[in-house]
Amino acid sequence: MMAHTDSDLTRGAMGSLPRKRKQFPIGADINTAVIGLPPDVAKKLAPWHLGTAAVVASFLAMPFGPRMNQAALLLLVVAIVAAASTTTNFLTNAIVPLALVIPAWWMILLLHPNVINLDTGILGYRASVVFVLGVLLGVLWKRRPRAALVLIWWSLLIACAASIVLYLYFPGIEASFSRAADVYTFTFRGRRRLQGLFAGPFHASLAGAFLTLSSLRVSSIVPHRSVRICGFAIGIGCLLMSQVRSGLVSVVVGAVLILIVAAPTAVRIRAIYGAGCMAILGTIFSSALMSMISRLPSVDSLFSATGDSRLLNREGTWRAAIKMIAESPFIGWGPGSAGATLQSSFPPGGHITSHNLVLKYGVEGGIPGGIMIVALLVALAIGIVRAGDPTGIAIAAFVPIVVFGSIGSTVDALPVSFALAVILGICANPANRDELSAPATQRDHVSKEVREGVADGAR
Repeated sequence: MMAHTDSDLTRGAMGSLPRKRKQFPIGADINTAVIGLPPDVAKKLAPWHLGTAAVVASFLAMPFGPRMNQAALLLLVVAIVAAASTTTNFLTNAIVPLALVIPAWWMILLLHPNVINLDTGILGYRASVVFVLGVLLGVLWKRRPRAALVLIWWSLLIACAASIVLYLYFPGIEASFSRAADVYTFTFRGRRRLQGLFAGPFHASLAGAFLTLSSLRVSSIVPHRSVRICGFAIGIGCLLMSQVRSGLVSVVVGAVLILIVAAPTAVRIRAIYGAGCMAILGTIFSSALMSMISRLPSVDSLFSATGDSRLLNREGTWRAAIKMIAESPFIGWGPGSAGATLQSSFPPGGHITSHNLVLKYGVEGGIPGGIMIVALLVALAIGIVRAGDPTGIAIAAFVPIVVFGSIGSTVDALPVSFALAVILGICANPANRDELSAPATQRDHVSKEVREGVADGAR
């Protein structure tokens, strides 16, 4: 068998880039000037530093209001521009043009007469576009994509764990963070919902759904079973404490899809057997089970959805959103006009909380905007299927986005939706398939050159 050198494996992990082409010149300049690394090492590490900084900054900016979040958005744009500078053929991936058209269209819509001031427009622009930019960053993430997935998984795990601690033991600190959510949002049937470090319970539930599903399949990303069990427990805790029904539904849908699509036959048989046993036990102890369910408002409400005013009000909201799209089908109503917390910033009749992902983009960007987001989601799904999802993490990110998006605006749940978007972008890029499928020994060998370069630079 032919032996592979470090450089051969490194080029294989990076895709078919020209050998002498400069990589991430913007990031390399930053690393050379600020960190003091030699230029050749800086070029190798630049994508990792900029991409990582964009992800981490999105989480660190959570409690600090719009200005810090706008700074994180600027860093994200710099990382994407640097990533795009590594290759001249990135437009051949169908996802990239879609992910570029949406931000460009929304930029033009900032001039919409319904957007009464630039600050409101920027807030609305960020809420609608950061998810798309996250997909773009993921697709363009050339170096060490597996490390990026590990980073995002751990970032969400830490954010969820810290949020649970704040909710249970430091409610005063949790309440001190500035949030746009009102009492109706952060309570459910009179009970306080988990928010923690996040902007609202919807965000915490979305993160919890992802952690719960991903912990079932990410052994190649998180090899230690004890850590995966911890992630599963924290995810379930977020779901139950945030009391958002979409999170519970997305976990059920995701678990079924995992069994159908990815699980071996033996696992499917055990799952069916286990479900049957649970159904029998539930029938036998139905009174005790219903008593337990009644203590969990979000679970209990699933059995009485026909009388739930929160759910029934969605239909009227959807009708109103469709009416607004019909009134302005080509240019919509501008960025933020369907933002979840921006109603007071728009004139009467110029805003609606659509409670649906496609309708949100349709209201803000007209019919073209709705078509764009649907096309992007379809392109992501096709890309993930073609790439095979070797790590098992893509389905854990995609299902919550779609399920939450059916009765809410998933993209508004930043930075969680941004983190999931980066995951989807990475997993939908066929060029990352070999790297994500590589065994641990080869992954370690691939990254050896970079580690040695850092050591040489330090000396």
